Amino acid sequence: MSRRRRPRASDLEQLRAELDAKYVRVPRWNGLSPGDVVRVRGERGARFVFRCHVTNRANDARWVELDELATAGSDEGAQHVIRRQRALPEERVVALARPRRRRARTPQGEQGRLDLGIAELGAPEA
Repeated sequence: MSRRRRPRASDLEQLRAELDAKYVRVPRWNGLSPGDVVRVRGERGARFVFRCHVTNRANDARWVELDELATAGSDEGAQHVIRRQRALPEERVVALARPRRRRARTPQGEQGRLDLGIAELGAPEA
């Protein structure tokens, strides 16, 4: 049996440069940013997180890279871990509605609290 040799750092750099020249990865797409939870049409019961949008420069193919999450641990200390990474067509990815945040109410002024300095003017002389 032959052993696989470990790639050299220069080989890895060359491979990375070739991939960067071929693929364009954009971290923000269609109102999504990395880490946003999305829904995938045709998938039930799975939880997905957006990673990036990718375009292949050679053939103009486009897809979205997602992380599929799995729950690890008991009910009390459940944590989400990445089960696998998936690349899906743009048409299947749907952004979930973000919960609306209520605006903090600005405190209203109280009547009589506004100091205009009227008392300091004094009465007019007759």
